[in-house]
Amino acid sequence: TGPGWVWRLYPHEWYQQMAAHEPAEMTSCPCDQLLLQLKVALQRPVLPILKEVLDPPAPEHVGKGFRTLHSLRYLTHPSDAGTVTPEGEVAAALGIGLQLSRLVLY
Repeated sequence: TGPGWVWRLYPHEWYQQMAAHEPAEMTSCPCDQLLLQLKVALQRPVLPILKEVLDPPAPEHVGKGFRTLHSLRYLTHPSDAGTVTPEGEVAAALGIGLQLSRLVLY
């Protein structure tokens, strides 16, 4: 952009209240669901990738997410070292909440 005119179809007060940009999708979905989707898509550890994103999830949320995935039997181990189980692959493919996926699977 450069110097010049801008025409907006809303009041200046609204513009002043708007966020600079939309929040990342990664910050709006549950951390456990994000971890499962990444594990299924990448088939490798996801922590190195999460460390490189602009707005990474908090480490405590990541740890809790891995523990949740393990308790639901979607991962073989409650850490990034765990691999996705067949149930975890189905849950990721369903595209619904993980708890609801567990209900559908049984």
